[in-house]
Amino acid sequence: MSLTAKCKNLRDRIPLWMQLALFTTLITFTVLVYLIYTDYQRYLGVITDTRIDTSSRLLSMEVSNLEKYISELSLFCVQSCYDQTFSNIVEKDTPILPGEETYLRNQIRAYYYSRSDLKNLDFYLLNHSRRFTRTQDGIRSQAFSVKEAERSSYYQECLDSPYFHAIFPSQEPDTLFHYYHSLLRIKTRKPQAMLHIAVDARLWNTFCSNHSIPGEFICLFDESGRLLHSGSPQGDFRFLQGIPPEIYTLSSGGSLRCSLNGQEYLVTCAEGSAYHMRLLAFLPISYIDAQIAHARSSILASGLLISLVVLLVITLLIRLFTNPLIILSNKLINVGNGDFTSPADISGSYEIARLSRSFNEMIDHIDNLIKKNYIAGLNEKTARIMALEAQINPHFLYNTLQAISTEALVNDQEQIYDMITALASGLRYTIKGGDLVPLRQELEYAKTYVRLQKMRMDDRLSVTFQIQEQTLECMIPKISIQSLVENSIQHGLGPQRDSISIKVSSVLRDDYLYITISDDGCGIGQEQLAAIWKSFAECALSSENNSIGLANLYSRLRLLYQNKAELTIESRPDSYTVISLIIPAAKEEAHV
Repeated sequence: MSLTAKCKNLRDRIPLWMQLALFTTLITFTVLVYLIYTDYQRYLGVITDTRIDTSSRLLSMEVSNLEKYISELSLFCVQSCYDQTFSNIVEKDTPILPGEETYLRNQIRAYYYSRSDLKNLDFYLLNHSRRFTRTQDGIRSQAFSVKEAERSSYYQECLDSPYFHAIFPSQEPDTLFHYYHSLLRIKTRKPQAMLHIAVDARLWNTFCSNHSIPGEFICLFDESGRLLHSGSPQGDFRFLQGIPPEIYTLSSGGSLRCSLNGQEYLVTCAEGSAYHMRLLAFLPISYIDAQIAHARSSILASGLLISLVVLLVITLLIRLFTNPLIILSNKLINVGNGDFTSPADISGSYEIARLSRSFNEMIDHIDNLIKKNYIAGLNEKTARIMALEAQINPHFLYNTLQAISTEALVNDQEQIYDMITALASGLRYTIKGGDLVPLRQELEYAKTYVRLQKMRMDDRLSVTFQIQEQTLECMIPKISIQSLVENSIQHGLGPQRDSISIKVSSVLRDDYLYITISDDGCGIGQEQLAAIWKSFAECALSSENNSIGLANLYSRLRLLYQNKAELTIESRPDSYTVISLIIPAAKEEAHV
């Protein structure tokens, strides 16, 4: 057995409701998977965009606070300039006197050593090559090389900066960054002093307090792209040695993906508007993937629950819709067992109700056909019994007629001899066996019958035959033409017409044999014609006078040809009658 045949057999064993449930569920599941997939893809973008937006907002707020802190730090550095005595000592070109140095120490302590967020502070007097540094014992003063200071990068940056400051990264883990600020002489714009501040790294914690996601860290860059502080897990700059170049050009509010030490990060950026300080947040992709995995699990769980609910609802609905078909199927089984008395009263939809009505009409029609076939079977048995009964006496009658015809010939009664011989020939034809005979034999019997009738009616009867040569060997029902001719004589003669002309014709057309018997008699009345059609519909055989009438011929046609033969009658009172016998053309041997 082929695979196609096996699949077909398997399909035929599956109930309709189950097939519909599976098919509908498959379509629903496909649509649901598509919706879940599109929703999942959209949710991926929503999660990433939300994280980028949240991180950008936090960074913008934090970089704004950082620049505000730097601005305050700048004001903090220049506060001593408002002390005229302090400024004069700083700007003088002559050596500092002991009293002036004491004044500077006290003022530096008062101005610059009151804040706890500063890890260290150095005050450089460029005109005097002196540096003041805070120690555990107080403020210590020592000499330094001004030329070396002027050659340093922080000195040059302070000169180039419009804010007269420079920010440098720190290698110490407890220092956030180093801040340098120059104090200028107003007239010459030449630096007279410089402050160096080491900002305590604890300040960084205030900026990182909002970044509590595991593995996330932020880094501080200046406007030139120099890394000032790294919040990487290692706490140093080596972790960022493999940072891609595009990180340094990342715009504020932008984002990108990068790989550091084998781990993927989502990088977001915010840039200050005053000093253009840049904060970059490095968010592990694994955290976003974990959120996505959680969302995926939630979506799949919801999709599975929805699928189960949909499957249950679809199954219940389909069972509800197909239950009438199951009832109708059981009714058909009962019909197959011969029960035609149980109509189906099923509803539920227009189609089901219509199917129920059609089923009831079908079983009524089948019941009527069975009854008609039963009657036809009884009629056939009756006809065969009548035929057997008719064969008993005709043999004796045939022998007797032969003896009478011999006696008439001996006594020179030729007319009587012809009549008796024709009657005996016709009687012999009727008692032969077989239901079908060639048209040629039937015509000979019909002509014998006409010869007998003409001996009785003389010129009042005229019968002509127009027979197509090709039709002579076609098989037709026995005693059919004679019955139709006899019918024309019986219905054609009446009180107002004492003669009749009958025409018998045959022709082949489209594999059918058309035999037509027409007469110019008095015709058949409407009531009598209606009675004939009624006898056709009831398929009733008549045994009256042992004759085979039109109803008997119609019943024989149904038995011999099923629904392939027709017997038509057309008549007009006082004018004509035309009876046509239409049967399939067959040229087989007659069984006589």
